[in-house]
Amino acid sequence: MCRRGLLSTLFLALIATATGATLEPAADSAQAAVRCGSIQVSPYGQNVKGMVRVRVYRGSVSCRSARRAIRYALERRPSPAGLASPRGWTCARGAPSQGVTATGMSCATKRRPLRIVEGIFLA
Repeated sequence: MCRRGLLSTLFLALIATATGATLEPAADSAQAAVRCGSIQVSPYGQNVKGMVRVRVYRGSVSCRSARRAIRYALERRPSPAGLASPRGWTCARGAPSQGVTATGMSCATKRRPLRIVEGIFLA
């Protein structure tokens, strides 16, 4: 998958999850979203800690890796090209100003098979 395709898939996943739509497969599917609990993060440049709910939506990713990817992307200083992403991952962030109802973040692996994890800020 080219970088543009990966980013568009990641963006659609972020929008769908933030607006309340789910990316969970049908009940008869062999794979369903995995809940990885919540983590406490202090986003870069903020002195406040917030809770983020983490889920694995696609692929085989350990909860530890999913939490690490989301934490890394939120707590590291963003690069001029966008969010800081852990090695091997690409991350994107959505906010209410972009037409979504919740602030969240999605990360996807750069290599196949594609794995997608998501983090949504809890109010």
